[in-house]
Amino acid sequence: MSDRVAAVGATRLTYADCDPAGIVYYAAWFVAMERVLTEWFLRVGFRFDRMADELGGAVVTRSTWCEYLAPARVYDEIAVRMTVAKVGTTSYTLSFEMVRAGDAVVVARSGLVGVFVAGGRAAPLPPALRDALVGGMA
Repeated sequence: MSDRVAAVGATRLTYADCDPAGIVYYAAWFVAMERVLTEWFLRVGFRFDRMADELGGAVVTRSTWCEYLAPARVYDEIAVRMTVAKVGTTSYTLSFEMVRAGDAVVVARSGLVGVFVAGGRAAPLPPALRDALVGGMA
């Protein structure tokens, strides 16, 4: 991930994040991504529950992916780093890295493509949202 990190969240893995063997359950990374993304949107002035009223549409997730690079276990402290990788006309791409704090090992990399939707169709990103996303790239 580049030096252009837009947001960082930290989490300590709990038993609820792990499978019976004590290794992180794959879907836990998607929850961690969402927490960092939601906090970043809030910090730059956007709330998902108000977008329709304030922007005339909403952001929806078009796709996500995750690569599992090393095991993470219950009690590991993980930094989740989010970078705005690309901003298009109607969509944006975010990149995430999950890094174990104890040894700085990247345990997972993931991404998310979000699309702005208005009237049931993809629509141009509103200027304020676009500006916030582009600002997250710098």
